[in-house]
Amino acid sequence: MSDAPHVPPPPPAGALKRQLLAPGFLAVLLVVGVGAVIFLAQRSGDTGAPPQPAPFATPEPDEPMIVLSVQQVADGTPVFGDGSGTVDLDLPGGIDVDLLRSASFDDVEPGDWIVAHGVRNEVRNFVIRGFVVFPGPYDEVPGEPVRSPSGFRGHEAASDRNSEPVLSGVVTGVDSDRITFDTGYTETEVSEAEYSPVPLRILEEGSLGDLASGTRVAIAAENGELPADPQGILAELP
Repeated sequence: MSDAPHVPPPPPAGALKRQLLAPGFLAVLLVVGVGAVIFLAQRSGDTGAPPQPAPFATPEPDEPMIVLSVQQVADGTPVFGDGSGTVDLDLPGGIDVDLLRSASFDDVEPGDWIVAHGVRNEVRNFVIRGFVVFPGPYDEVPGEPVRSPSGFRGHEAASDRNSEPVLSGVVTGVDSDRITFDTGYTETEVSEAEYSPVPLRILEEGSLGDLASGTRVAIAAENGELPADPQGILAELP
């Protein structure tokens, strides 16, 4: 009989589901590290070691946007303002309108895209300001912000002009209280209970007739000014 001490076998490696957590009532901080995006979350891996995700590539800034608000609708025609007065803007009736309306988890389906928009702070974190759902399918790469048919990413009409896409992916599952989506290197969950204070909007095809008082409208600028013939607008309903 051997006197050698008994060494228990190492525990099996487990697969832990990565879960996006909200640290507060109003937002969640996304911590961007050097060469990787680190969320306040649990990781998953077949070897027991945390995976090495590719960093989320913050997209290059788009062309400058001009953001206006609908002051009123007179005889079916929206009247726009920029905060200092009325803006003379006559949009053609057939212009492409990408409409953002408030949504619930019931509006989301597998195959849709979801994009989180946030604001960068001085320590290179992000505070999430909202989620936008792009009804799929889209021929895009997970991890890269998807665009609407008119070329918008969904954040352009946000009240905070520093907002930008910080996370995106393809929806892989929807339950009554959570959305699961593939970011390209892991699956992430958004819990309705944890994220209910953060607005969830869905992109739809709209028209000028959908615009109501308080709607925020983004238009791609041309040489820093309103274009003479805009091809499309992003309209965020109040």
